[in-house]
Amino acid sequence: MIKWPSCKNNGERQAMSYIHRRLIAVFLTVQCFVVIQLLTYMQLDSTLLESSTNRQLSSSHPFPSLRYDDATIVSSQHSANKQKIMYFLHIHKSGGHSICLQAQENKMIGDYNNVCNVQKDQHCCGGEDSLQAQIEFAKNTNFTFVAAEREMYDAMTTEYYDYVVVLRDSKSRYQSHWKHLVSNANTYSVSPYTGDKVHDRFMIPMHGVRYSVGNRTKWWQSQPDNYNVRMICGTKCLEVPKFQITRKLFVYTLQRLDDFAHVMFLEDMERSFNFFAKHVRWKSPANSSHLHQNAKEYNPSKFDSLPVEKAWDPLMSVLDDALYDHARQKYQARLSENVSFGSVADQALVNDYFDNGSGRMCQNPCCGECSIW
Repeated sequence: MIKWPSCKNNGERQAMSYIHRRLIAVFLTVQCFVVIQLLTYMQLDSTLLESSTNRQLSSSHPFPSLRYDDATIVSSQHSANKQKIMYFLHIHKSGGHSICLQAQENKMIGDYNNVCNVQKDQHCCGGEDSLQAQIEFAKNTNFTFVAAEREMYDAMTTEYYDYVVVLRDSKSRYQSHWKHLVSNANTYSVSPYTGDKVHDRFMIPMHGVRYSVGNRTKWWQSQPDNYNVRMICGTKCLEVPKFQITRKLFVYTLQRLDDFAHVMFLEDMERSFNFFAKHVRWKSPANSSHLHQNAKEYNPSKFDSLPVEKAWDPLMSVLDDALYDHARQKYQARLSENVSFGSVADQALVNDYFDNGSGRMCQNPCCGECSIW
């Protein structure tokens, strides 16, 4: 506190009062100036910090994207700007083996001895379900193409991976899987099979043990429902009981599918593959018939227990159908040509699944003992 000298008369007091006021005014002016300068420096420092942070984030995520709405592809010539890894979700019996072969033809770096899988458990990537593991794998691997034949990890990062999948009509995919089992059974024998008039029964050897496959009806009844949805939903849907995938989980799955860079369709494989190949600068095969060889109509065999229309439960594939429609509408919007696809989904069945599926009282994804295949 300033101590003012004593004044002997009114004139001195008035003079001192004037000086007092002037000094206070000067003091306040200096204080305001200092405060303004401090605020300016703080703002400048904050801007520099934000700029520095952005540079750090940019340098830590150097991978250019393959996700484009047109044919323009941006690639970096500098080794530090490593191209994003192509992550292929291999849904069984949906052309996955052909895509892996095409990756090899186009000089992508992958594990071609294991159908492009990079983990023994056929998940991807990094050995655990964490974002950090995904990022560390991407930073350190030499692979440019990886595949997963098991459901996706919950962790997903489009900054390091471009996600790609081939979708197939769900019912056809289940039927093709069954046909594949039949064709790979090296021996079979006819014997009574509980619960069915047609009781063809055959065995498939695996790891030194012969397993009974049963007939088609028994097989699909021991399969998880809506397999395509479960594969993309990933670990969140892994243990969800049959017919009990919630609306929330289904919307979550659609959102994940929206983060895929490219979706192809087995039923429209030549066109959708060529569209994909153009955007990632792959060459299109001279003979593309092998790309959609699995799309052939299913021919019933003597191992089928009942006609498909009688044996099939529509709730097994209703969410897959809705997912397929969602993806195909987005694909159609990106095509330059005027193409219209019909809907395969049934809204009434979708509502029935969400409203009444839990009434089936299933306790696990297979509603009993799961089939091995």
